[in-house]
Amino acid sequence: MLGGGIASGSVLVTAATGGVSVEITGSTFALGSAVAGHGAFMATNGTSNFASQKGRVSESSKEVNGNSKSSTKSQHNYDVKDTQTGNVVKTGTSGGKETKAGQSYRGNSQANKWNKQEGTPGRYKSETTNRVPAGKGARQEALDYEKKRADQVRNQLDDNKHKRP
Repeated sequence: MLGGGIASGSVLVTAATGGVSVEITGSTFALGSAVAGHGAFMATNGTSNFASQKGRVSESSKEVNGNSKSSTKSQHNYDVKDTQTGNVVKTGTSGGKETKAGQSYRGNSQANKWNKQEGTPGRYKSETTNRVPAGKGARQEALDYEKKRADQVRNQLDDNKHKRP
């Protein structure tokens, strides 16, 4: 609409001035035509995209972060134990993979990191304590379990290793 108005206005101005303003109105006409052409292209393209649903994110294909409470991936809970004291120093939740033996890669990674940092190989070991199958509310169910588990072993948890809940 804007481009068409600019283009038609420039023709009127040219006619009214007897062609004296051809350079100015000629460029104005070109600008108006270009704006009108771009607008028509965008409207056509937008209508086509709307009709084909191009660029639309459907609820079923929307990716959710694995740590999101709305994640539907299978989850598991784990404890990291201090083998010298027998205490659970950390409890956690992961939506990641488990080893073929059913151990948590996340829990093992944390235990191995602490063993290396402290120079005490084998002191910390991970153990899977709960599994939640994939489905609606899976992450929230695993987080609820983690909170309950943390409350059960609260007096054993190491504040430097277990941050929440």
